[in-house]
Amino acid sequence: MSGIDKIRQLFRKPSRREGIAFVLVVLLVALFNPLQWYDERQRPMTAAMTAKSYQGDGVVIAIDAKTERELPDKMWSRSDLADLLLELIKDAPKQIVIDNQYFEEDSETGLDELAAALGALPEKPAWHVDLTPDEVGSLSPYSAPLAETDLADPSIWFDPEIADLVTPTRIAFRAYGLGAPILASYNDNAETGLVPSAARILAGNTGLPEANEFFVDISYDPGTVPEVSAIDVLKGKVPPTSLQDKRLVISSTERLGRDTVNTVHGDYNSRAALTLVAAQTLKDGSSYWIGWLPSFLIAVAAAALWFVLRSPYGRWIASVTFLAILFSPFFLERFLIYQATSYGLCILLLVGVGKLWQRGREAIQVYRSAAETKSQFLAQAS
Repeated sequence: MSGIDKIRQLFRKPSRREGIAFVLVVLLVALFNPLQWYDERQRPMTAAMTAKSYQGDGVVIAIDAKTERELPDKMWSRSDLADLLLELIKDAPKQIVIDNQYFEEDSETGLDELAAALGALPEKPAWHVDLTPDEVGSLSPYSAPLAETDLADPSIWFDPEIADLVTPTRIAFRAYGLGAPILASYNDNAETGLVPSAARILAGNTGLPEANEFFVDISYDPGTVPEVSAIDVLKGKVPPTSLQDKRLVISSTERLGRDTVNTVHGDYNSRAALTLVAAQTLKDGSSYWIGWLPSFLIAVAAAALWFVLRSPYGRWIASVTFLAILFSPFFLERFLIYQATSYGLCILLLVGVGKLWQRGREAIQVYRSAAETKSQFLAQAS
């Protein structure tokens, strides 16, 4: 027997019913994927199982409960921020980003003190300004990064005394129900120009993503980002060299919802820490969203082979393909490649159920045929 004949023996001709059923299954999954919920549960599980510690050069300067408790006035003011900036200058940090600030009533000189402190910094700090809910809703993981234009006019958001002393920055996090995935914005457009995100600024403008919203590598645990209480800096309790050449994010950390983000590592992770994780993601390289089509097409090919190859070869190929798609996120997400695997898994599961049902029917038919033959034999014998 020639090699070609041996190969031909591996194949079978599917029935017309099998062909129609296969096409219907493919169309059903492509249009109405019943396993779409699986992707929302797989991503948190993958991130938790591949968790790693933050190893970047960022530090959060936390305006926490301890800070507000130990301040003379028991509240955070512009004067306090000014004093904090002047203390931080002594440590020669690499970069300063001012994140969420909630100022209480201040002295008449508070704003002037803050302007003087900002002017004393060697470089303009970036200062976060909030996006409105409508602006957050307009962001999309499928839109390309915004075109580079002139930076927006800071006077839209800041008092005249400090407007020329800071660079406005914005970042929005889109977090899903179970803490993963989390997307972050790269740029934002205001009426007067471009507003870069804090992640982009902290990353040194490296790692241009494919889309204006990029996937944050949430396998980094935000809880491992170094954090120093602002009051310890003000009281000189922080070693002078511990903040040298560090990228500092000064932020409130106490207000739930505004200062915290739900991730797979906890319900109340610091938003400032997550900003540093997003910056580290950009430094590590761009993330990629390849969608549902690659795994879907691979599964369709494996399912088609399951129909045309004789047992057990088609079943082996389908089983190996199913396991490869199932565990591929654990490998690909290490390289910031994200996908939706539920479409491919659903195809193979439905075909498997159909095959099992078909074998059950065939077994019943064989049993009935054998029973009828036995009855006829016994009738003839009697």
